[in-house]
Amino acid sequence: YYVGEALDSSGLSLIEYYSDGSTKTITSGFTCSPTTLNNEGVQTITVYYGDKSTSFAVTVEEVTAIEILVGSRPDRIEYFVGETLDTSGLSLIENYNDGNQKTITSGFICNPTTLDSAGTQTITVSYGDKSTSFIVTVKEAAVTEISVQNNPNKTEYFVGETLNTTGLSLKVTYSDGSTKTITSGFTCSPTTLNKVGAQTITVSYSGRTASFNV
Repeated sequence: YYVGEALDSSGLSLIEYYSDGSTKTITSGFTCSPTTLNNEGVQTITVYYGDKSTSFAVTVEEVTAIEILVGSRPDRIEYFVGETLDTSGLSLIENYNDGNQKTITSGFICNPTTLDSAGTQTITVSYGDKSTSFIVTVKEAAVTEISVQNNPNKTEYFVGETLNTTGLSLKVTYSDGSTKTITSGFTCSPTTLNKVGAQTITVSYSGRTASFNV
């Protein structure tokens, strides 16, 4: 048995001995005590029939968890680098040595929670002294748009001069909705200013373009 189970007397039979030397097998009409097995270890069950009693022993084990498994993965399993894990929808199945199981929807710990590396990443879920895991996919956030945030300090030139990008900054928008200001890493075209008048300078960064005039 496991702690908390009720005694099952199916199959139990008694032999009743009489003063004339005869015997009789008894399969019903007796009572047992205790009938609920609350103590771990070997437990003595007393059987009463009429004014007589006898006993037998049963072994009672503590109910313990033997494993946890992922019952349902989180609703979200795709992320961009730097995002935080969202465990909404995650549930665990905890299996016990008595054959029962329980669904766990809270109280567990996931690691890691910040997703810093692109690619397939294993998330370990711990509950009590047991653990299991699931996999998420982490993508590098792609540049979706760039715009000129600040023009260069110098925007007036003479024909033949070289473009000076000092002071130029771009606002970069990523596929995860985040933005960043950059002041380097881009390219400009043209860099030699050979025409009189207003001239458009195209700025390129990570496959996207923006422009400003000099």
